[in-house]
This record gives sequence, structure tokens and C-alpha cells, in this order.
Amino acid sequence: MGAIILWINADTKQNFLGNVFIDPVAENKGIGKLVWDFVEHEFSDTEVWKTETPIFSRRNHNFYINKCGFYVVRIENPKDIEEGSLILEKKMQ
Repeated sequence: MGAIILWINADTKQNFLGNVFIDPVAENKGIGKLVWDFVEHEFSDTEVWKTETPIFSRRNHNFYINKCGFYVVRIENPKDIEEGSLILEKKMQ
């Protein structure tokens, strides 16, 4: 079980990934990456994907940056462990 939330803007082709959730029972089996690959395929006209993740969530950082190819464009509230966040983008080919 899981869910994904996307905001698709067909006019600008800059879409936003709101959330990828994989049931903890199914974590660490490559399912998140399969889901992300499916999203990229289904919305192949996307020029830029954007997302945001909490600064304390190192597993999310690994997933988005190392597995999905996003990069950090900004850090908001870097000194606040609870309110801080990484702003990420992925420019598509």
C-alpha cells in the first residue's frame, strides 16, 4: 500500500511532487523508485519536477537525491530541525 500526490501544471510543464508514501512493511524493496519511474514515464513532457522534504528526514534526502536524481536548490530555515526543509528540483532531459 502507498500513495503519491502530484500537482501537474500542463502550461508551464513544471510539476510538483507533494508526497510519495510506501507502507513501512514494503520499504527498502525498490518500490518507491518503481513508483517514481512510473511518474516520470506517465508525465514525460515535464521539464522540471519540484518537491520539498523536511530537513530532518535523511532517508528522504537519500531517496530524492541519490535514487531519483533531484538536487537541492535551497534550504529553508536550516537551523530549525523541525521547521527546516530542503527545496529540491529535477530538470528532465
